[in-house]
Amino acid sequence: MPQTQLPCPQCGRPVVADVTQLFDVGADPGLKNLFLSGQANLAACQNCGYQGPVNLPIVYHDPAKELLLTYFPPELHIPMNQQEQVIGPLIRKVVDNLPPEKRKGYLFKPQTMLTFQRMLEVVLEADGITPEMMKRQQERLQLLQRLIPMDESSRKHVVAQDAALIDEEFFQMINSVLQITASQGDQNGAKMLAELQQFLFANTEKGKELKAQVDEAQAAIKSLQEASRGGGLTQEKLLDLVVAAPTQVRLMTLVNYAFQGLDYTFFALLKQRIEAASGEEKQRLTGLRDRLLEMRQQIEKEVAEQTQAMRDIINEIIESDPMEEAVGKYAQAINQTFVDVLQDEIERAHQAINLDRSEKLQHLMDIITEATQAPPEIQLAQELLSADSDEELEAMLADHDDQVNSELAQALGMLVQQVGERDDIDQDTKDRLQNVYNKVLRISMKKNLSKN
Repeated sequence: MPQTQLPCPQCGRPVVADVTQLFDVGADPGLKNLFLSGQANLAACQNCGYQGPVNLPIVYHDPAKELLLTYFPPELHIPMNQQEQVIGPLIRKVVDNLPPEKRKGYLFKPQTMLTFQRMLEVVLEADGITPEMMKRQQERLQLLQRLIPMDESSRKHVVAQDAALIDEEFFQMINSVLQITASQGDQNGAKMLAELQQFLFANTEKGKELKAQVDEAQAAIKSLQEASRGGGLTQEKLLDLVVAAPTQVRLMTLVNYAFQGLDYTFFALLKQRIEAASGEEKQRLTGLRDRLLEMRQQIEKEVAEQTQAMRDIINEIIESDPMEEAVGKYAQAINQTFVDVLQDEIERAHQAINLDRSEKLQHLMDIITEATQAPPEIQLAQELLSADSDEELEAMLADHDDQVNSELAQALGMLVQQVGERDDIDQDTKDRLQNVYNKVLRISMKKNLSKN
């Protein structure tokens, strides 16, 4: 976000802030969360201590909902004819971002919002969120803002009073604000939010429930990792895990992570177990098979929808000029699934002998590969983590002796710190990373000492 100098809303002294005036969620979907979270256009005044939003003209555009909203803070005391000079270029940018065939009538009738709160309400109403839901969300946000600076004793008192507000949506709000805060480089703010999150996991009923679900999901992932060693994950091993899954969360996690394993052979093995069972066990296994088939159908439907959405984005990107700019526009949508779909599209173009499309698709793959290439230290760290034993790790370190240095140790140290603060990574992975870091640090230190 660009920085600009603005008058402090409280004392009027100049203050520098990161600002976003155009929230074009069609061009950058991530801007919607930034807008709704209340984390955009905040400033901290060194003179009077003010911390909060700054008054800025704003344009919000959502082509999918055909929304074009404008807001000009009345506190700025700018005449209407001058307001147009500020808002006009932002609206023109919205129009310029769209191809001619997508420029519809609503773009020429922007809705003027008299208050920023009303602007938020219109955006939320378009998503089907009622005023009652908005009021409750506002109460959650106010509670979050109150809890952040409190000590543990005060938090316990407030949490007990407002327990009804601490639901799953409240935890989703914390996670969303935490991600935005971290992405903006505010490590101190992210740390405070993470500590609050951990406190709520330990001291609220909903937190304990969600923590139990996270633990179950981690247990499922760990069981898959263990089953994958020594010959790999077979349908027989997967079936054992699925049949023994103690909770629905464990079952859903196993199915989501090992979806490809739920094939004809898997269900044939399950059928054999059903036929060999009797009584309640036979009923349980039959019910399990029905649930698995339903889950598989739902996942297949979601995958098909996601794949088509990826294809649509790919087609738009390869017809853009320059292509690099379009890749930046859809940066948040580019993940491993996107790359897999792109590779499939390249193979289809080759088979159809469509040279023009094939060349464009390959150029897109080259752009993504170059942009997502990890630094050499991280690539080596990932390779070292794949070692199944200390002996294999030692051999890999010997093979890459010229790369085992202080830079690698520093990169691993940062990874250890980052991974250690995350609850979605199992303890086994954390321990393996710590082990790799210890060995690399020891070798690096020996090399440095030998130079002196």
